Amino acid sequence: MPENELLYDYRPVGGCEKLCRDIQKRIYDGDCRIVNLLDEKGREEPRPEVFGEENGIWQTRQYVGILEYGKEQITITSRFDATNPQPFFLWYLIENFLGESLVSQESVGGACQKNLFDEFLIVRLAIQLQKAFKRGGLRAYNSFERNDGKVRGIIDVPRHIRENLELDNGCMAYRIQAYSLDNPWNILFLQACGAACKRFPNLTRRLDRRFPEFSAALRILAQSAPGWEEAGQGQILRRTEQSISNPIYRDWEPVRLAARAVLRRMGTRPDKTGAPMVTGVLLDMDRLWERLLEDKLFMGAKKPFSQQSRSVLGGHVELRPDFYFPHWGTVLDAKNRSLWERTLPDAGIAKAPRGTDGEEYDFPGKGSPEGKWSEMLTPPDAVRDNVYQILGYMLALGCSQGGVVFPSHIRRDPVWDPVGPPGLAFWRIPVCIPQAEMYEDFRKRLDGELLRLREQMPVCRIVSGHPGSIAPFPVSR
Repeated sequence: MPENELLYDYRPVGGCEKLCRDIQKRIYDGDCRIVNLLDEKGREEPRPEVFGEENGIWQTRQYVGILEYGKEQITITSRFDATNPQPFFLWYLIENFLGESLVSQESVGGACQKNLFDEFLIVRLAIQLQKAFKRGGLRAYNSFERNDGKVRGIIDVPRHIRENLELDNGCMAYRIQAYSLDNPWNILFLQACGAACKRFPNLTRRLDRRFPEFSAALRILAQSAPGWEEAGQGQILRRTEQSISNPIYRDWEPVRLAARAVLRRMGTRPDKTGAPMVTGVLLDMDRLWERLLEDKLFMGAKKPFSQQSRSVLGGHVELRPDFYFPHWGTVLDAKNRSLWERTLPDAGIAKAPRGTDGEEYDFPGKGSPEGKWSEMLTPPDAVRDNVYQILGYMLALGCSQGGVVFPSHIRRDPVWDPVGPPGLAFWRIPVCIPQAEMYEDFRKRLDGELLRLREQMPVCRIVSGHPGSIAPFPVSR
């Protein structure tokens, strides 16, 4: 079994620096097979930057997941689960992304982190296979050897002599070529699902109940390829290395990638030859964080947000903010980097800019006057780039309010800083990620934190459907 190292997103890699450097170099060179579990097309990430250097220190980036390189295995999980007994924050994010609890909480101890990614990989395989099979089974041109009385191909004389010469059985040995469901790709899917069933039987039973069309597709494929269990897994992996490029079967390419990843992780390991290759599965935490805010904080707004790209400068440049409220002149971006929570001050109640009705509103936490928070960061470049990005959105889209929404270890109230002309403000909105001993308690606390923001911030009051014409942030015009 590979030796396992546990790391956290946006954290220094510590004693794993040499291994992380080697892995990232292999990835840059293209010697990798890494599946992005959040990619709707299920594509392999060509060269993801999983590790990088900042201020002379090697750190993880936004990805969590499992990477294998030779005999080494690295599991990267959320930094907010470092003190939880299990990866509760990841469970919460994946549960929100899938819309229900499909991944289990049965695993405990160090294997729990690894099993979580494996289970999510299986869930994605089931979803993709069901979606692809709705458009029809994957048929491929294949050769078959038959020995019966219904000759439909080329007679194989040597094999006929060997198998039928001394028998009066009325059979003839022959070869036939045809488009059929009995092909290496469908055998790959069956073997991957079979390996997943052996490794996670409870999960596969839940998938059978949740996705009946997935189970029906497997039964049809098994009937069409009766010898799929006898085929060697290493041989099947080699025969399915080529991508499925036929446009008729374009939905089957993500199934192929996910099935190969499942079989590499849970099936019989084939003999490895040549230089070691980096394999694994990844989740983009930045995308999961944005999706959480979209579904839990801003969905259902009275005046809805927009996530569409918008052209500026006469169509020469396109901007796509995460959350743009055109009716309220507000633009917000989801940020998952750990640097943002280090900008939060300990501050009391401050007056926000005047609202549309001319009144000032009490808002906790104006930016700390004790020095520039951007200079307290090492390095500050990433935060500055985010600030410039938001200011660019505000200028291009004509917004008076902008800001970032980010996770935090400690509960803090939103804070704002004035931006030049009166009425313009930049907001830092932290969402406290709780700690708990049980997942139900964790979920209740995080739901409560999101509800607190929905009630506290005017932009979130719109989401919760409160009456009135309150602007998302008090503005002065």
